[in-house]
Amino acid sequence: MPTIAGVVDNAIGFITRRQNTEVQYIFDNPFAFPIEERSFIHQRVKLLYAKILKDCFAASAGIPDKAKPLFWDTVVKSFGKSNAGDGLISLLSGAMADKKDLFLVYNKDVLRIAKDEEKQTIKESFEKGKKQNIGFWFSFSDYFLSDILRVLFSLQLAVLSSTYTGMNVSKSLFIQMDKLRELVSREESAPIEAQAKKINEGIKSSKSILIDALDKVTTINIDMTSTKTSIDYIWGIIAELINMPLYYVSGELKSGLNATGEADNAAIERGIEAFFNSIFKPVVDEIFKTDIKFISDRWRVLLSSGAALKTIETIDPSIMPLKIKQRIAENILKDFYTDSDKLSETED
Repeated sequence: MPTIAGVVDNAIGFITRRQNTEVQYIFDNPFAFPIEERSFIHQRVKLLYAKILKDCFAASAGIPDKAKPLFWDTVVKSFGKSNAGDGLISLLSGAMADKKDLFLVYNKDVLRIAKDEEKQTIKESFEKGKKQNIGFWFSFSDYFLSDILRVLFSLQLAVLSSTYTGMNVSKSLFIQMDKLRELVSREESAPIEAQAKKINEGIKSSKSILIDALDKVTTINIDMTSTKTSIDYIWGIIAELINMPLYYVSGELKSGLNATGEADNAAIERGIEAFFNSIFKPVVDEIFKTDIKFISDRWRVLLSSGAALKTIETIDPSIMPLKIKQRIAENILKDFYTDSDKLSETED
């Protein structure tokens, strides 16, 4: 008759063996995503900001010609920039992504990051309310949008990592032998491994193979439906946060007979103008002592308004005076005029 101590010893031995078995079957992912998580998320946020700032640059009027090259990165270190040739757009987008303060010095047509002693002088002058001509201080320490974007891009990374692993696993051939564990426990694994290799060689040579009716030779099919749904969902949240249409961030154009894209183009312009007024213009005006303007690019509005303008022109002046026609035309074309532009004076 077994003793209590013997039963306990057997139970402990079983638990120990079970724990050891479980540890043995814990493996690292052989196809881990090849880009470090922090680097991936930082670059995705930075690239999104850089895309918006580049569009702000394209929609700007009034940037001095000599300053335009300073917005772009360069691989030529002798160009006069510090920080490995980062242009103003990269410097701004990086500071926005990292929620950091950006100290810049612009002197003799060269834009660079301020040195430590220059940063200290700029800070002290600001705190004391004194004017200084050394450099500029742009703070993004409270830019909460970057926190949300980092979370969303971490979710995107999780989806991409799963897809990356699945696609790499799908390249492998799976030989499923019926009752494999039972066979391995009863005899050595060498004959079974040899049989599997023979099957693999036969398939590789496009030859017929002999397997048990319950054995299977398969590959993994990747279902991209859930992946696409997840990615689209994340893009949708990002688009809503930056006040842009979905295709601006995802790059996927709408399709359909009635999809002209004009509504999306107008929405993109509104979103870009918001970043232009809150970030791009204040920075550019401060550094280069200018007053840049946002220029609309909705040329389709002009095309669609052509018929209306032609109709107005044909109306007899006794019915619609010239001044009224001018007011209507100015209202139709208001998005294409800046504050310094005026229509020609008209006579009664």
